Amino acid sequence: MTGLTDVTLDDDGDLTATATLPGDRVVAVLSEPEEGTTAELGAMRALVERALAPLAEAHLLAADARAAEELAVEDGETVEVALEGVIVLPDAKLVLMYDAPGQGVTVFCALDEQLAVAEVELDEDDEEFEYEYELEGDGEGVESRSFATMDELLDHLSRAEASERGAADADAENGDRPA
Repeated sequence: MTGLTDVTLDDDGDLTATATLPGDRVVAVLSEPEEGTTAELGAMRALVERALAPLAEAHLLAADARAAEELAVEDGETVEVALEGVIVLPDAKLVLMYDAPGQGVTVFCALDEQLAVAEVELDEDDEEFEYEYELEGDGEGVESRSFATMDELLDHLSRAEASERGAADADAENGDRPA
């Protein structure tokens, strides 16, 4: 690890920072103090740096493989994962947080004292986004649609916007003006 940058301690005593891990992996770092204790920036920073110091590229590669293995589909297709962050627990144990783009899931790999993967947990992003809009001209009111991911919502909005632009362009070509 090359050190912590952008280190802050919020009102709850949670430390947030950025660290560069072996393999030039830049990740977010989060550490919360033990419940019922008051945190000081110097002590929290020392805990995080001490916990991250022995982490080597070999540990990260093993955790990468394990996270991807947990997401592998039945036909053996490999799933790409990206190390996004590290959570440093009050006892200095590490939890690596992986994003699986397009999979709607976050993978948490808890490391043991020897920095081997001890436990893997999947946290599926099952939030649904609701988007409401009023149907034009029919006076029916508001229709509500749900989307499984933010990407689906944005895709829908982009298509609707493009469709509206296309209709406005056609009206302009025909000499119609918007009301």
